[in-house]
Amino acid sequence: MKLKELPKEYNNINPKAKIHRTVSFYKNGIGIYIAGGVRIGKKSRIYHHVTIGKRHGSHFGVPKIGENTTINSFSCILGDVTIGNNVVVGAYSFILEDVPDNCLVVGRYPNTRIIPFEDLHKEIDEDKNNMIDYLNKSLK
Repeated sequence: MKLKELPKEYNNINPKAKIHRTVSFYKNGIGIYIAGGVRIGKKSRIYHHVTIGKRHGSHFGVPKIGENTTINSFSCILGDVTIGNNVVVGAYSFILEDVPDNCLVVGRYPNTRIIPFEDLHKEIDEDKNNMIDYLNKSLK
């Protein structure tokens, strides 16, 4: 679903936001808030109930979202932060800090986890090994 196809009665997208024409909105694009001045790069995907907006105080400003970025449901990105290219923002994440290119970011600030894609497989393998060890111990 493209920006012009979104149901306006269920969204609040400021016309001053710079959203590239190739950005897609999924799950009917319901409950999306995007503040004025936000920039969203090419081929990005935004799921339902996402907030991308201003933060007041020392981090006043709006987010800049890179290209080919996926922002999953119920995520919140606030303030003068930059989300890099090829980033996946996990569902229910609360982002208040910059995220580099080619990463998965999950969690809620200040416990946000930024995992580079090249390290992701290592972490998954480590978690599998830990789970296997745990199961072996509990079965004895």
